[in-house]
Amino acid sequence: MPSNRRPTVLTLLSGDGYGAQVSLGVLQYAREHHNLTVRRAMNIEDLELAHAVKPDGVIGQFTTPGRVAMALGLRVPAINVSAVIETELPLVCSDNSSVGALAAQHFLTRRYGQLCVYYNSTLLYARLRALAFKREAEEAGATCVLVDEQDLHLAPSQVRRERQLAQWMKALPAPMGLFMAVSWGGFMLGHIAKAAGKRIPEDLAVITLGDDRIGCEMDDPPISSVDADGIRVGYEAARAMVDLVEGKAAPVRSLLIPPIGVTARGSTSTFGTSDPDVLAALQFIRDQACRGIGVTDVCEAVAMSRSTLQRRFTQIVGRTILDEIQRVRLDQAKYLLTYTDLPPATVARRAGFGDASALCHVFRRCVGMSPGAFRAQGRPTST
Repeated sequence: MPSNRRPTVLTLLSGDGYGAQVSLGVLQYAREHHNLTVRRAMNIEDLELAHAVKPDGVIGQFTTPGRVAMALGLRVPAINVSAVIETELPLVCSDNSSVGALAAQHFLTRRYGQLCVYYNSTLLYARLRALAFKREAEEAGATCVLVDEQDLHLAPSQVRRERQLAQWMKALPAPMGLFMAVSWGGFMLGHIAKAAGKRIPEDLAVITLGDDRIGCEMDDPPISSVDADGIRVGYEAARAMVDLVEGKAAPVRSLLIPPIGVTARGSTSTFGTSDPDVLAALQFIRDQACRGIGVTDVCEAVAMSRSTLQRRFTQIVGRTILDEIQRVRLDQAKYLLTYTDLPPATVARRAGFGDASALCHVFRRCVGMSPGAFRAQGRPTST
């Protein structure tokens, strides 16, 4: 390759979800280092474009033997960013075992003793997530059931599939933490749970994958999700590609990127307890925290003395009633700062903090930055 030009990398990635995040990471690397030209295929299997571009390397989701053969047939360095199947290509992808363990830890900190992971045994990444989730759960003393999507024999039509999933979900004991280790296919979990007679999160707390903000926020309630850091996957894949094209030492067989964390939303906003009074208190806080309530209001709503409720609440939840009120308010403020352009004073009022000064004080103490800095950062964090 002539040294006076940038190498061209062709990306063969899906246009949404994980593929879109990886694409952003590749572009971010190219813009920062100015040592790579990126061409993006609209169709992952666009062999004609691949031959027309004559790339110096390809980064793609090579999820089938046919796609792997296509990548090898181009006779240029190729990096796989998908762990659907084992391939001979260098691999840069999410650390799927860490993803599964992280999801389990999120449930365990919320005192869930009954857990379930929904996966697909034909997908390598799903098996890794499911096994790590189960191992983490059982080491902590929780019970965990593995449910293989292949065993449900789901119908192709959305209506029939939703009925089948609702029937399966109906049989799950409550309270239970459910980890979706595979894509849910765009179905509304809240709708399916309602058809199954399950309340999210009271009966069924749910964590999904990918942290697709729009998809997660569109469900009712909004769904918690593991952010597997697809952007960094793309960034590191681009870095590795430059090394390959420039003839530097080849990357290790695989580079696994750790997940960022769980973005907590409404689907995991309660705890795995059967104590009706604590559950009632949590529900009241979730509904009313942003309306200026205090500990006394919670105790009156549950009809229990302050000392008794505080003791039982802290024992089960692991924090005080006031801390939980503050946590819900803080999550709402984070949401408004991330997804709206409302001024800080309005965010403070809508989140129940009263004024911008109080909001700023809590943010600096709990988040380590000002509300403005959090908004500029553009990424919600879990609490």
